Amino acid sequence: MNSSAHQIRKLASAGRSSGMFRVPVTLEKDVAVIVEGAKFRAHSQQIKQIIIDAIRHADFYYRNPIAGYKALKPTRQNFGTNRKRGRKPLKNIRYLIYAALFRSWLLGFSEIPKVNNKNYRDTKFVSFAKLVSELVGLGKVLQHLEDFRSYRKRVLSQNLTDFKTGEFPGGT
Repeated sequence: MNSSAHQIRKLASAGRSSGMFRVPVTLEKDVAVIVEGAKFRAHSQQIKQIIIDAIRHADFYYRNPIAGYKALKPTRQNFGTNRKRGRKPLKNIRYLIYAALFRSWLLGFSEIPKVNNKNYRDTKFVSFAKLVSELVGLGKVLQHLEDFRSYRKRVLSQNLTDFKTGEFPGGT
């Protein structure tokens, strides 16, 4: 994984654009190199497709953000939306990509991915996630993985309690 990691870091740093989300031109080839370097036990083609689909979906979401329509008179400038100015939030994009990485790791190794603590060596999953994040221009991987892990744990526990009590939001 060392030589492939070096290749990907070189490719990612060539088109770096100040931490903004971007999709490289050679996405399929780069993801194939990362997946081969991770040495998954099974389903490598399916894992490649999961990661590529997540990155493309995140790119679509980044280019076409969903703005809530408010009670505004539609004009040529706002088209009935009220969106804040400034940099677009990347939290949903990161979560979408990290969910695909968690799923692909679970599919490839049949084990739950381990996210290490900040002061210890990176686990194999964290180094895999760093390569994919560098490929698309996302930073602070360890911090965002820990945030996603706590979010995932909270959502799964909420779904489990809803299942036990029989209370499902929005249906019977």
